[in-house]
Amino acid sequence: MPVRVMKIVGGFALVIYGVTHPSLGGLVMMMLGMVPFVTGLAGVCLVEELVKGMEAHRPRPRERHS
Repeated sequence: MPVRVMKIVGGFALVIYGVTHPSLGGLVMMMLGMVPFVTGLAGVCLVEELVKGMEAHRPRPRERHS
C-alpha cells in the first residue's frame, strides 16, 4: 500500500476517532489527524520540506582560490 494512501487513511481514522469522542483528547486527535490527512491528499511530505528548509539555511563551504 503506498505511503500516500496510508497517510490519508490513518489521518482520516484519527479525525473520525476525534469526532466520536467529545473530549479534549478527541479534539487533539482530530487536530493531529488533519495533518497526515491533508498532506496525503495534497501529496506533500513534511519531512522532505523540513530537510529542504534546513539545507537552504546551511552555510556553504567557501571556494579556495589558487
